[in-house]
Amino acid sequence: MMQTRQLPLPGENIVRFVREFTKSTFDGVEDLSELLRRSHSPDSAHLLNQKPHSQQQILAQLRRRRSSGADYRVQIRDAVAGHREAAVRYSITTDLLWRLKVETERFTLYRLDPQGRIAAEATTERTRYIWEDPAEAIEHDDASAGTSGEPEGGPATDVTAYLTDYNRQSLDSSLDAAQVFHTFHTPDCQMRINHAVKHGPEMVEQIRRARAKGLSYQVEVEQAVRQGDRFAARYRMVPVVSRKGGPSLWVHDFGRLASDGRVRRVVSHVQTTSGAWAG
Repeated sequence: MMQTRQLPLPGENIVRFVREFTKSTFDGVEDLSELLRRSHSPDSAHLLNQKPHSQQQILAQLRRRRSSGADYRVQIRDAVAGHREAAVRYSITTDLLWRLKVETERFTLYRLDPQGRIAAEATTERTRYIWEDPAEAIEHDDASAGTSGEPEGGPATDVTAYLTDYNRQSLDSSLDAAQVFHTFHTPDCQMRINHAVKHGPEMVEQIRRARAKGLSYQVEVEQAVRQGDRFAARYRMVPVVSRKGGPSLWVHDFGRLASDGRVRRVVSHVQTTSGAWAG
């Protein structure tokens, strides 16, 4: 049934905005172009899977979504809010046939204008078929709920420094690979990279393999935002030395910090600059 909802500005409450905006595009009654106008700057920039999209292209996608009439569910998996920037990891699940569903997972980082509207957004979006409901998501009523407080120092509280320093030390063969990993990550750290889950020993072995193959990347951080024990980042990995001539990669990370300031969990989307999924 068509519904009218009170839509907050992204700068007021990014979690409520994402949830209500998504619901309104499925079954709301407000004109979709008006929804975009109220929540986005007139010249807002949009990247979807590393490709620029105009507001007209975004509007066309939203119109297809509304016309589908699909039953849907929105789940907010993680959210980080900073000063005039934010990041949200969420999924949209639609029913297809019996227990067969389509799940679209989106990692979006936002820059906001002084009015709290979206000035720029960069999204990675991955769709897959699932046979049953996905694991129960972490739901947030606002962008600050669920944090466990501010870590007291530690190697990853400065997100940009963490990403660049960890990469630099990983490339340094004079340093023990296990020591490098555990300097920045807790022993029970879990990493999910494009749906593949990896733990500490696997990540240490990955460092060793990269060194043996002569793989070398320079990390260029495009955006990083942290709130309490949560962080999100978008960065590019540019090959410096590669025997196989590997491509540049774009990475969207959502992570959690332990109380000692080390990383205890990271969920990543990794794509080539053309938008192809890496790995």
